[in-house]
Amino acid sequence: MKLQHRLQALRAERDTAATTLRQHVETKTGNGWTSDDTARYDAGLADIDRIDAEIDRIEKVIKTEGAVSQALDRRAGTRDISDQRAQDEANAEMAVFMGWLKHGMQGLTPEQQVVAQRHLTTVQGAGVGTGAAGGFTVPQEFMAALETALRDYGGMREVATIIRTASGADMPMPTNNDTSNSGSIIAENTAQSTLDVTFAQVILRAFMYTSGIVPVSYQLLQDTAFDMGTWLAQQLGVRLARIENNHFTAGTGVATQPQGIANATVGLTVGHQLPTGAANVTGFTYQGLVTVQHSVDPAYRRMPNCVWMMSDTALRQVRLILDSQNRPIFVPGYTIGNDAVGGAPDTIMGHRLVINQDMPVPAASARSIAFGDFSRYFIREVQGIQVVRLNERFADALQVAFFGYQRVDGRIVDAGTNPIRLLQNSAS
Repeated sequence: MKLQHRLQALRAERDTAATTLRQHVETKTGNGWTSDDTARYDAGLADIDRIDAEIDRIEKVIKTEGAVSQALDRRAGTRDISDQRAQDEANAEMAVFMGWLKHGMQGLTPEQQVVAQRHLTTVQGAGVGTGAAGGFTVPQEFMAALETALRDYGGMREVATIIRTASGADMPMPTNNDTSNSGSIIAENTAQSTLDVTFAQVILRAFMYTSGIVPVSYQLLQDTAFDMGTWLAQQLGVRLARIENNHFTAGTGVATQPQGIANATVGLTVGHQLPTGAANVTGFTYQGLVTVQHSVDPAYRRMPNCVWMMSDTALRQVRLILDSQNRPIFVPGYTIGNDAVGGAPDTIMGHRLVINQDMPVPAASARSIAFGDFSRYFIREVQGIQVVRLNERFADALQVAFFGYQRVDGRIVDAGTNPIRLLQNSAS
């Protein structure tokens, strides 16, 4: 509870600082913005950064702990019989999974082994079979903890559209771009001409990702105070999130990787490249941001999922930019009370900001800022994440090891012209 109380106090402190700063920016217009206002703005942002860093550390611990603990100890509510039965089954599956993590199949009761067999798959390899290293399709409650870790790391999962399929076969997604066609006026008794609709498709594949092996000592496994579920969800989730988010951002998009939105060869269209000049190699201009914003078709720009995406290094430069009325274009967000979801997010020129540390940092010809409707980027997952337990490989060190694997792909699924555009730094 100490963490929760500290988090509430920090959120309240941030709300006050952000609301005060936002009001200051909104009331100071034109020549009313002075050097003293800039100093006050910079000091306010520095204070918010300090608070945000501590909030982020605490929230990551609480979120992942909560996803597992709530699954194991759900509060009783008003449910009908079928809901209660489904919940009981989910809790039983979670208990079997946790028992399998700590003790393996031999540590389960005969009834639990029957449940476990429904989740186990054989992992092929030299000397490896179901008994020694069976892959366990994790229950939904544990999957929720893994998804929390995946979503909290990177940025792409926060705004993309995520779909889950039962098999890993190539998945064609039909697309259509009819923006060049329009209706017409015809004279009386005149036959209409045909106007064909052209369809295309994007193929979503299923690339295999692994977390790498995570060894756990026998002592920890035997320690009843050790929260195996929370710890493993953090380890596997963040490891998978690191590589997947990197490929969703910078992947080659060919036969071996997802399509990265900022990849120079297979990524998205550059909406604007900053003019030549040393300042534009590592920085940005108000005019450049406005230009890339309007390079996105208004039909997408009005969508609620239309956001700015950039690295924290790029944001540091953007925060120095003033609009045509000499006001900072970055406005810090705030929450309502203790609700981290309510309130207003950080915004740039009226659109939400998403930090993605895999976006290129500002440099010569770097595609360092993206803007557009990221719901048009589809992340395809196959059956969620599976966890493999290695009983014997590290036995001489008195360790059991785990690794997680997941099959995913990510691509723009839209035949329109401007769902997302990039701002490119000057070449020199």
